[in-house]
Amino acid sequence: MASIRINQSNQRTMNTEGSFPVKPIRTNENWNNLRMGRSTQEQVNEVKSWLQHNTSSRTPDGGDRVGNGFRALFAGSPASGKAAAALLAQEAGREVFHISLSKVISKYVGETEKNLDTLFSQAAEHNWILFFDDADALFDRRTVTTDTQDSHTAQESVYLLQKIESYGGLVILATGREHHLNDVVLGKLNTVVNFEPQLQA
Repeated sequence: MASIRINQSNQRTMNTEGSFPVKPIRTNENWNNLRMGRSTQEQVNEVKSWLQHNTSSRTPDGGDRVGNGFRALFAGSPASGKAAAALLAQEAGREVFHISLSKVISKYVGETEKNLDTLFSQAAEHNWILFFDDADALFDRRTVTTDTQDSHTAQESVYLLQKIESYGGLVILATGREHHLNDVVLGKLNTVVNFEPQLQA
């Protein structure tokens, strides 16, 4: 079984106190290595089409293109999803950055919001594609929380979802467990791309 090579070197950190790392995703693979089925190809082409017709996450006057972004869920094979994200970025002449959702939540009140504000501000300025891994870590099906930490996590999840929804560029959420995601999150997506576990990381 073939494997996909994903490069996540040159770790960058957001320029803010207590910030969390983001990593650029690059690959030496091509679309043929992903061996996608027709349905998956059509889903990927939908993302490609949006990137081709939306070349900037800023408005002509330099403001944020609020609410006009594109939100995709990459479900299934993590290696295929990351490779696809890297290939999409290469074709569009953009950079794609990986952010692990399991590391986003901070134990310090207000710190996560500050980091997210910085991340999305820089992303809009540079027209980045954002790739959030482990989407089910925050956006699961829990609807009621009683534990204080769970309540804090839920608040952070809502804030992140608001930032994703208002971002004018491409945001990719990745998960191996699509059925665990909250229906509210699923309703915000423009497309769901299902990658079969054909390739290993």
